Amino acid sequence: MYKVMLVDDDYPVLELLSETISWEALGLRVTDCCENGVAALEAAERDMPHH
Repeated sequence: MYKVMLVDDDYPVLELLSETISWEALGLRVTDCCENGVAALEAAERDMPHH
């Protein structure tokens, strides 16, 4: 299963993407939802998503 990180500066978009897409059915697992690049970098350092 591939790991995915969602990054967007608009929280409602993050929420919409994380809840409306059937990630597991696609063989994907959302590891983090981040609202900015700094938070995304910190999250990637903890648990690198597939790229």
